[in-house]
Amino acid sequence: MESLKNKTIVLTTAEEQSKETVNFFKNIGANLLTFPSLQVVLVDASTQLQTILNESKIDYLVFQSANAIKYFAQLVKEKNLDINYDNIKIACYGKRTAALCSQNQLKVDLVSGDFSAKGLVKLFAQESLENKTILLPGSLSVRDKFFEDLRRLGAIIKPLIVYDIRKPEKETITEEIEKIKTSAVDWYLFTSPVTYQNFVDLLEITNPTEFFKNGKIAAIGPNTKEALQEAKVRVDIFSKKFALTHAVANIERFSDAPTFQKKQLKKPKNRLKDRTIVLTRAEEQSQETFNFFKKKEANLISFPALEIVPIDASAKLQTILEEKKIDYLVFQSANAIKYFLQLVKEKNFHIDYENIKVACVGKKTAAVCAENQIKVDLVPEDFSTLGLLKLFAIEPLENKVVLLPRSAIGRDEFREGLKRFGATVKTVAVYDILMPAKESVAEEIEKIRTSKIDWYLFTSPSTYQNFLALMEITKPREFFGKSKIAAIGPTTKDAIERTRVRVDVVPKKFAVTHAVASIENYYTSPPQKKLPKSQYQASAQFQPQHPPEKKVIRYVLKKRKPKNEN
Repeated sequence: MESLKNKTIVLTTAEEQSKETVNFFKNIGANLLTFPSLQVVLVDASTQLQTILNESKIDYLVFQSANAIKYFAQLVKEKNLDINYDNIKIACYGKRTAALCSQNQLKVDLVSGDFSAKGLVKLFAQESLENKTILLPGSLSVRDKFFEDLRRLGAIIKPLIVYDIRKPEKETITEEIEKIKTSAVDWYLFTSPVTYQNFVDLLEITNPTEFFKNGKIAAIGPNTKEALQEAKVRVDIFSKKFALTHAVANIERFSDAPTFQKKQLKKPKNRLKDRTIVLTRAEEQSQETFNFFKKKEANLISFPALEIVPIDASAKLQTILEEKKIDYLVFQSANAIKYFLQLVKEKNFHIDYENIKVACVGKKTAAVCAENQIKVDLVPEDFSTLGLLKLFAIEPLENKVVLLPRSAIGRDEFREGLKRFGATVKTVAVYDILMPAKESVAEEIEKIRTSKIDWYLFTSPSTYQNFLALMEITKPREFFGKSKIAAIGPTTKDAIERTRVRVDVVPKKFAVTHAVASIENYYTSPPQKKLPKSQYQASAQFQPQHPPEKKVIRYVLKKRKPKNEN
């Protein structure tokens, strides 16, 4: 215990959320700085919950956090909703969540041993979930992989957003910021990727590697660890069990082990040196990516697989502007902004941006808006349309008009999602995506054919399909057999896998910069070996990106036998 005495430790949660941890550090003489990097806000989901209760019989109720229980119970009590808990099985992530259920007189049937979604999936694999309805109260930031794993087991998932997690206003934590900036911090303890990102934003840290070099880092869960490593921050302690108490115990053990503490970290090798990487977009579109690979001494081949051309949508846009007031303006790409603004300027249209809420799919798209003096109100954390839909889920969209400038080949899932929230969606195709003429990329084609390619990076299904056509590839599996593939987003991944080509890397955030980081991390933390191939892995029920646990596989194989079996 003496090893932590007088040590300064930053805990990225509010003091009232972690009283046991706060008391532990105080009792051993540590200097604890609590930094509330998250603000939890109640969401009124009464209408949605009432609809679910009217439509479905709930078989399982799953709580993934203490906040989920707190705000769900508060909602049920305030709206006086009738829930028959006697006929519902309740599952919790961990013992503390289960204890909170007990305090609310709720009997818990399933508790994950390692306090994780993965552990809960293992338990559900032994349940008979076929056509069972699972109600999942939670936040906007809940991870979709857990939903997918339960769906593979045959369950019907009903997510319910009862609270939102936001970044606190900087003015509310100025005292904490000043304390951290003026203290010699020994340990930083991050509980989630969001706590880390908010911490960096609130302290305006531009170089995380430099900022954290004199302190040690503890991370709870693999996603937090990956977020830190993507930012080139060393993680000293990684808690496998997703609880603060386990992270604290690991910090204590680390501090009491001087031999382990003295181990020198080797300077990481430049594993991208002399590797040849094909990026399926023009050099001027990805200058940051080109500079990165240049510094890493990699050989980068730019292959512009798309040609962007403007569309004259002036008549349609004029009609929309005359018909109704626009409430929301949504940009899904930098090209959507570029060609929308070009059209508005050319035709001298008036857009009242002050009375319109603007949403962007990611930070780079938002940056383009800022360059054009357009204030952005909504930006998802994961730079995806799914993340954007999660943000719109708590917006009052009933009878609101959403203007959606996009490409002529834009997908309809996002538009349909907005319609389900009650919005009137007006789409305007302001540009088209074409395949370039083969003659314009003849030099690049020759380079690829005469080079040994280590990586292909595909940014969309269109770039992949056009690449196959321009290179005249008839056997994709054979062509890519000796190379590795990185795909941005699940849609691109699915398009590639439909041609029986393996995808090695899919970044969690749908951006080229994150794909580049994932390629680099591939060599330092290679993926685990995949499970043996079977006819089920190629089916829609089994997505090879996330091979479930063996127990899940055994359960699915038992339940879903091939039709031609006797």
